[in-house]
Amino acid sequence: MNKKVIALVGVGAMGLASLVPLGVLAAEAASTDQITTFAQELATKLGISQDKVQTALTELHSAKKAEMQATMNTQIDAAVTKGTITQRQADILKATIEARDELRPDKTQVKEDLSSLTQEEREAKFTEMKAQMDQKVLDALNAKGLNVTAEELTAARDAGKAAISRFGGPGAGGKGFEGHKGGRGMGMM
Repeated sequence: MNKKVIALVGVGAMGLASLVPLGVLAAEAASTDQITTFAQELATKLGISQDKVQTALTELHSAKKAEMQATMNTQIDAAVTKGTITQRQADILKATIEARDELRPDKTQVKEDLSSLTQEEREAKFTEMKAQMDQKVLDALNAKGLNVTAEELTAARDAGKAAISRFGGPGAGGKGFEGHKGGRGMGMM
């Protein structure tokens, strides 16, 4: 029975994780309420506790996140080897990915904050949030001793977008890390 439960939780989690490419990461892309509801429904269907399902989902999310991080690092290293970006840019990109992950705001709270705003107000709020995140990332990189300027961070991000795609291969057509034109790159929000 235990193996069956683990397999079914894994299948259910993969269903949730299949939403990953639509955002950045599965648990970050879906709201906390959606994940909780999914865990409750899956637990009910399987006849096990919601805590077991939530633990399995959290473990799978962490594993997927680590896999994606390793893939991005490999792509960044390959771009250095090809001479597409410099080692300094690679160091900045890797540190930026790490810093952004640590600094990422709670999407549920952001959604609530934006829900009552008009489209124009939301766009202004996004611009404000981007500027705040840019500064937080820059501060985090400099706290790590990288001594990065805003211009150098932007240049590294742009070079990374041009050289690498999250979904493999060069970012042809200006697709960058998000895999689609106009997507948020891996450097700034």
